This record gives sequence, structure tokens and C-alpha cells, in this order.
Amino acid sequence: MRRLTLADLELFYKGYGGHPFVVDDIEVIKEAGAITTDQTPYYFNPIYGAYAWAQLNRESNAFGLLPKVTWSRSGWRVITDFANTLGTGGIAEDGSIPSATRPTVQVVKTTPKQVAHSFELSDIMSQLAEIGADDIYGSVDEMRNYFATEHARHINKMLMTDVDTPAGYNFESLDRVVSGYPESTLVSDATDVDIYGIDRHTSATWADATINHNGGTNRNLSDEIIRETLSNVKKAGGQPTVMLTGYDTYAKILGLYMNFVRYDDYLTQGNVQITVNGVETAEGIDAGVKVSCLYGIPIFTTQDAPVDGISRIYILDTSDPEGFGVPRLSFSVLRPTEYYETRDPFIAGGFKVKGVYRTAGEVVCRFMKAQAKIRDIV
Repeated sequence: MRRLTLADLELFYKGYGGHPFVVDDIEVIKEAGAITTDQTPYYFNPIYGAYAWAQLNRESNAFGLLPKVTWSRSGWRVITDFANTLGTGGIAEDGSIPSATRPTVQVVKTTPKQVAHSFELSDIMSQLAEIGADDIYGSVDEMRNYFATEHARHINKMLMTDVDTPAGYNFESLDRVVSGYPESTLVSDATDVDIYGIDRHTSATWADATINHNGGTNRNLSDEIIRETLSNVKKAGGQPTVMLTGYDTYAKILGLYMNFVRYDDYLTQGNVQITVNGVETAEGIDAGVKVSCLYGIPIFTTQDAPVDGISRIYILDTSDPEGFGVPRLSFSVLRPTEYYETRDPFIAGGFKVKGVYRTAGEVVCRFMKAQAKIRDIV
């Protein structure tokens, strides 16, 4: 007696007549005759299972990275200029006290928006899926779980919509937040750069974000462009906490820095935690998730980043150095994501189950110059 080999199985199933193999002293020989296959009527019934494998990228990193804060008020004040000319204030030994002054203060306001996505299925289908032996995908539990993910994906797409597309009833996009007068000639309508009722298209203002562009003409991404943008946003008062870009640009960044030994200390690996407060530095050994960091700033990717030649890069400041209890950039939540469901036929309009997810809030930026964007890159 000998053990089966892979060659035995291949010869047997390829149909070589009379080829035997031995199992525990029993000789098995493939003979002629009817063989039941998946084509034999009624003998084979494919069972697909109560799972549907999504052929979609359901990542929603942009939404996940923004700190979530409760909606405390719909407006805020901003200081747009110093009270005195910088570098002045010296007086003589017996000089008079300077006249009282005050900084320039303006007000900004926005209102919360709501986003909802619903599904429904017949009561009969729901019952069959829950208690029957039929092979059914689409029970209430399955649809509820699926739409929870899709709801977040829709919000993520809204947050990464191109500045050319006004938000309307959707949540504001980061590309519109991180915009301003420098970009007003690069969009289809100059007013597309306006946000929160602030005119940013007529002239340069305090509300302009830090934008590195090339007049709409793509240029090669370089370390110099990245360093220049970081320098400019820090001069404007920004304290970058996270970078966000597309998978294509992330790959370009890896190639850019890994090709040169002298860049080894600039592109590193770090541990961060993603919580309701956005991206936070992980504490303790092996805590959090490992991400690449460029000049100490963690880099995250999203499939929805607007693309010129390759995806734009966003350098965001979600910190709270002022200590006001709200980040400079956040998603303010009036109503957190809620799920409603009814089986009442009078409410549902028939014998069916209806479910809906709703989120109410808005992207709020309280310091726009502290946010930066690199566009027109390839």
C-alpha cells in the first residue's frame, strides 16, 4: 500500500481510464458511467449564503479623521487684524499713555445640515430571511449594517467634493474650506470659493486658506513644494496635525522620499489613534495604528480626494492651541448618526420595513489660514 500523491489525483480526475489509487488497501478505479455534476437537473442547488461580498471600496477616512464636537452655537467671532501696528508701542520716559485701541473683530455663522439615506424591504421578504430556510440576502439586519457603511461613505464623498461644486444641502467639503482668493481664477465660477457667507472671490481676505497652486497647470510634486507649503501655513499661524491625500499621491510621496537616503529622517513611521476627537498621538508601546509621517505629520489616504494630475494634498490643523475647547477644524454635530426603523404599515405605506440613517451637522473651520492645500501636481 502507498499513500496518495498529487499525481494520482491529477491522473484520476483528468479521466485516464482504469487509473487506480489505493485508500487503506481499497483499490478505487474510475469506470465509465453516469457522473452527477452541477449540470445534472435537480441534483445541484447552489447556496449563495446570507452574505454579499461588496466589490466596493467602503473607506471613509476623511470623515473619520475630523474631530467631532457638539453643536454649541451657530456663529463665532474672529479677530482679523491686530489692534496696533506690529512693532509699535514704545513711549518716552515721561510720555503719555497711548490711546486705547481694539483689534478688528468680525462674525461668521453657519447652519447645520442633515443627510439621510433609507432602505425598505417587504415584510414577507424580511420574514423569509429571518425565519425561513431559503437562501436570501437582504434581511433587516443585513441591510441595516450595509447602509450604516454606505451612509458614512456618502458623507466622506461630500467632504472631498471639488471646490467647483457648491455644497447645497450637502455638508461643506474640505476642498471648499481650504480655498480662497488665490483659487478664484481656477474654478468655473469665482464665487465657488466663498464659504459661510464670506466673500473670498473679490480680493484677498483674512479667510483665505494657504494654497500652493500653479495656475491650473500641473507640475511635478517635489519636496520643495511640500516644504514651501508647510513653511507658509506655519507662518500663517497653522499647527498642522494631519495630511490627507489620495492613494496615487501617497505612492508618489513614498517614491519621492525613499529614493534618496538623505530623506530617510523626513519620512518616518508613527503610531496614532483615531477617535471621536480625530487623529491623536498614540500613548504607550504598540498603541494605535502605524502610519507614515512626513516631517512628523501623519499622512492618511482617501479614495475621494479631488484629482488634478494626481490627488491634491491637504495639510490640516485640527488642534486647539487657544484652549477654547473646540478644534480649529472639526465636524460640528447637532444630531449624531441615528437610525430609525418602522414596521407600521400605516407609516411605511404598506406591509414593509423601512429604515433610515440620519446625521445632522456641518464642517466648521474657525481658522482658515491655518489650513493648507497643494494642487496642480502630477
